[in-house]
Amino acid sequence: MTPAFIQIAIAIAGVVFSAGGAMFLVKQMRRDLNGIGAKARLIEDKAADRYIALSFAILLSAPEGKRTAIAQILLNAALRR
Repeated sequence: MTPAFIQIAIAIAGVVFSAGGAMFLVKQMRRDLNGIGAKARLIEDKAADRYIALSFAILLSAPEGKRTAIAQILLNAALRR
């Protein structure tokens, strides 16, 4: 084997390993971004569930004659969100 062949082989190996490392970093970043998106979606879903539970509790604790008015207020507040 000639020294030129060895130098070319080392250069090719370096490019291949560098490309593999770059691909690993890209995949890792995609996983991180997907994880952030999933976490944000989970937080949004929990907030919606809490809002529904709180609205229902307020409506149930309201006096019988005021429930319609309070339901309208809660509906308007929900539509503004």
